[in-house]
Amino acid sequence: MKIMNEIGNKIRTLRKAKGYKQIDICNNILSRTELSKIENGRRTPSIYQIKYISEILNTSVDYLLNVNYEKSSDKIKSSQKSSIEYLFNSKQYNKITISFEKGNIFSTNDIKNLFFVGSSYYKTEFYTESKKLLLKFIKKYEAISYKSQEKYCEKYAEALRDLFYIENGGKEENIELSKLHKAKKELERHEKFNCKLYYEILYHIGFVYFCINKYDNAEAIISELLDKNKEIMNLTIVPDSHLVLSRVYYNTDKYDKSIENLNKALFLYKYSKNDNVIVCNVEYSNIYRFMGEYNKAISIIEDVSERYLEEKKIDKIFKLYKSFIYFNMIEYESVSVILKCIRINDLKCPIKKSSYYFLRGHIAYMNNKYKEAERYLKKSEKYFILNHFYYDLKLLYSDLYNITRDDKYKSLYEKYSIQHKNSKKNIVESLDIKKYIKKPANG
Repeated sequence: MKIMNEIGNKIRTLRKAKGYKQIDICNNILSRTELSKIENGRRTPSIYQIKYISEILNTSVDYLLNVNYEKSSDKIKSSQKSSIEYLFNSKQYNKITISFEKGNIFSTNDIKNLFFVGSSYYKTEFYTESKKLLLKFIKKYEAISYKSQEKYCEKYAEALRDLFYIENGGKEENIELSKLHKAKKELERHEKFNCKLYYEILYHIGFVYFCINKYDNAEAIISELLDKNKEIMNLTIVPDSHLVLSRVYYNTDKYDKSIENLNKALFLYKYSKNDNVIVCNVEYSNIYRFMGEYNKAISIIEDVSERYLEEKKIDKIFKLYKSFIYFNMIEYESVSVILKCIRINDLKCPIKKSSYYFLRGHIAYMNNKYKEAERYLKKSEKYFILNHFYYDLKLLYSDLYNITRDDKYKSLYEKYSIQHKNSKKNIVESLDIKKYIKKPANG
């Protein structure tokens, strides 16, 4: 009860210091009734609620959870809160950009406003406007003294992270990580080793290394993150990091380590009631599939899908996972039966669609339906290249060469026969870099 009171007191003190009413910081994961109970020590906030509250009140999760932690910085005063900062912390990004465009408020002569407006454009997916303002912010930041930079150091790192995603949006190859590394270096220069953003930057670097098949780099950076993160309570980055590390390990055939990290990810997701619990169960099936323990892989998929029978679209996706297991078992008749129950419109993700086309294409080839096979295989080609599924590309080009006798397919088959050792395994539920890097839609 004492711990609950301490957490509640901290939240109430910070909220009032910022001039927020309870209703000002409530949303769909934190109702006013729940917040009142938390502040009065009658309810323990969930991990998601703690994370959200810490972001709104501009504090750290570990400060709120650690009752012995003494905040060394000055108390936040209401007078320090600017209108734009309030809107930004309340995630009212559209209000910021609209007010800026009308010329009502927020002059960008102020270095802080440059960041808030530029970042708001990024969060509302106006990437051209965002890039212009964030670059101005970076230029101003780099021109001021080291002491003055201290105040804006984390915003500088955020701006670099956002620019990384803007500049790499839509790229299939040659993803440039220099801005993420620059953000990491600047945070280290100002000794921001324990801020939440530092761990986020580490995670993004490790995640991108995984996506571009640099598994040694991914393992090193994610392991560094987890090692550094032992002293703080960040239950969003930690399970995500264990999940990525699990995928790194099974892509390099280190299945024991993969299962060990997946166990940790699953435990933490369950604690925070995160939907990635479903993903973890599918991951167990993937690991056993790659280990050749097909019956165990099918059993896990059937157990998970049993819980979601009413969710028809999710059920179709589980059927696709199951068809991959039978495909690896060379039980093509079973695959065909399952695929007949799946409509392509049930599979929203390009990777799932491509995997579906690949299965249908190879089976059509095995049944001597060459025109149908060629049509389906070509539909899966683009996304398999993008996601480095070289094992599958090797088979795909073998089929296309045997169908067409086109030498270009023979060359591609030979290419991926060599490169398949550095391949990413097709897990269907892919950690696609496009999930994080959005292609600029407005130029």
